[in-house]
Amino acid sequence: MRVGGRRLLAVMAGGTVLVGGGVTTLAAWQDQAYDAAPLSLSSFNVQQTLDGTTFSENDTAGTALQLALSVNGALGGALTPGNATTGWVGLRAAPGSLGGTVTMSAPAVGTDTAGLAPHLTYQAVAGVDAATCRAGGVLPTSGTGITALVADGSSMSAAGATSFAVPVGTGGAAGTTVGVCIRLKLDASLPRTFSATALSPVWTFSATSSN
Repeated sequence: MRVGGRRLLAVMAGGTVLVGGGVTTLAAWQDQAYDAAPLSLSSFNVQQTLDGTTFSENDTAGTALQLALSVNGALGGALTPGNATTGWVGLRAAPGSLGGTVTMSAPAVGTDTAGLAPHLTYQAVAGVDAATCRAGGVLPTSGTGITALVADGSSMSAAGATSFAVPVGTGGAAGTTVGVCIRLKLDASLPRTFSATALSPVWTFSATSSN
């Protein structure tokens, strides 16, 4: 979704954990006995959502979800110097998947954003619900379930310093959704030459199985 001529995207990377089996052979003269140990493959898959209801797998930059942006607490609107915009994405372990941990990369910055990047700062916090994120206020950085990933005011070259958990579900169900709020802010002294510039940073969330 393009909002006010700006795009904010996120990519989810998943993985698969393989567990191998073995065969033991016991021999006595011409007699043989076999003891097999078949093992099935466990699965690890992380999904993401923009609305808490519809989940998808977006494993490449080309299929990245385009976050719905909120400016001053309202969806849509143009981002102006000194102003901030927020975008929310929810991550979960897929039904039947193992749980794991997720790390957030520094954003890949396209050519249209490269000149603007020095005038942008951002913040990222995991464990934030969509309503809190979109309200546009100060994001919580501590408390139950909250993980501060990138400190407020960090440059666009900053990656998530801390991993956060996506728990395994029970009975084959999906795990609990963990919301991540990304807050971008423009420098108040941004030159007019950047007027109408498009934003297209792409963050990668890399997931690792906990088993």
